[in-house]
Amino acid sequence: MNVLCVTDAPLLAELLARPLSPLGHRVSHVATMAEARQGLGELSPEVASSRGGSLTPTCPPPRASSPPQG
Repeated sequence: MNVLCVTDAPLLAELLARPLSPLGHRVSHVATMAEARQGLGELSPEVASSRGGSLTPTCPPPRASSPPQG
């Protein structure tokens, strides 16, 4: 999973990355919302975290497949 941390405190992004990186997740950090908007296409985050600490999906959840008809 790609996580984008938007905060002016780089230490918060490092703390977020500590448990996630060993599990194969990528945590990117930007300092401002302007930088976040510019990097959305390149970073392709699936989740964004702001200084408030909430994790927000950046794309809609996958659609559930229909059960087989039979």
